[in-house]
Amino acid sequence: MKICGVFVSEHAPLADNHTLSLPLPPTCPPPRSSGNRQCVGYGSVRARPPNAWSERLKASALGRVRARGFALVVLVLALLAGFADAARAQVPSDQRTALEALYDATDGDNWTNNTNWKDSTTEVHQWYGVGVENSKLTQLNLYGNNLSGEIPAAVGNLADLADLDFGSNNLTGEIPSALGSLTGLTALYLDNNQLSGSIPSALGSLTGLTGLYLNNNQLSGSIPSALGSLTGLTGLYLNNNQLSGSIPSALGSLTGLTALHLDNNQLSGSIPSELKSLTGLTALYLNDNRLSESIPSELGSLTSLQFLFLHNNQLSGSIPSELGSLTDLDSLTLSNNQLNGSIPSTF
Repeated sequence: MKICGVFVSEHAPLADNHTLSLPLPPTCPPPRSSGNRQCVGYGSVRARPPNAWSERLKASALGRVRARGFALVVLVLALLAGFADAARAQVPSDQRTALEALYDATDGDNWTNNTNWKDSTTEVHQWYGVGVENSKLTQLNLYGNNLSGEIPAAVGNLADLADLDFGSNNLTGEIPSALGSLTGLTALYLDNNQLSGSIPSALGSLTGLTGLYLNNNQLSGSIPSALGSLTGLTGLYLNNNQLSGSIPSALGSLTGLTALHLDNNQLSGSIPSELKSLTGLTALYLNDNRLSESIPSELGSLTSLQFLFLHNNQLSGSIPSELGSLTDLDSLTLSNNQLNGSIPSTF
């Protein structure tokens, strides 16, 4: 029905089951041709007020729409969450096996946090420290988690890893050459452990690396020239080990480096002039080694340097005046060497 401009169905319930049957007032518009509505005038019938009834209908309809819309949103979100979980869950079985091997080899029962590890009812993306994206295991972050024992070669089967962080644990033994298979790595953190043996040349295959952190271990032997292939590196940290031999000239190929830390080792021989190519360096730490011969004048080309630490070596000869070109230097340490001559006037 239409009551003075407000439409109400003629089947709308009325108080005490009364029906409306009033004459048309002269001010109402003629009936619509749809046949199911008619115009009636005001009367003293005991019907709900027309405006209140209309608003109730509107509110009821809106409520149903909102309820259905909310239910639809919940359903969509649940489906999306299910799809996401399913996608994350589909990690190859050999990678799950590799994680289990890591857990067993590094005393996983005594990790600081081993939530869900080796739980057959959970998927690996629910395991502490494991990151999965698009069905690929891309992150393994167990920094400072009380890992002990040796890194198993099976970690090399985690072919999709982009970030591997085993820093600040109690890992011992050698760095497995199998890590050279992780060619998608962008960052490798093995720092602050008790790793020994030599740095495997296989790490030179990780050409996507931007950061290599092997510092604060007990690594020995020479620095492999293969690390010169890591041309994407911005930071190379080999300090605080027991590395010996000379600094390979191949490191001059790492033109993206901003930080090179080789300090606190047992490196000997001369400082390679090829380091002049590292024009983006802001920090060069060669202190506390057994480096000899003269300071190469080519270091004057490293005009971005802010920190140049050469102290506690066996360097000889005079201080090259070219170092006066390093106008961005904040710290230059040359003490405890065998240098002679005068301090250049360019300083």
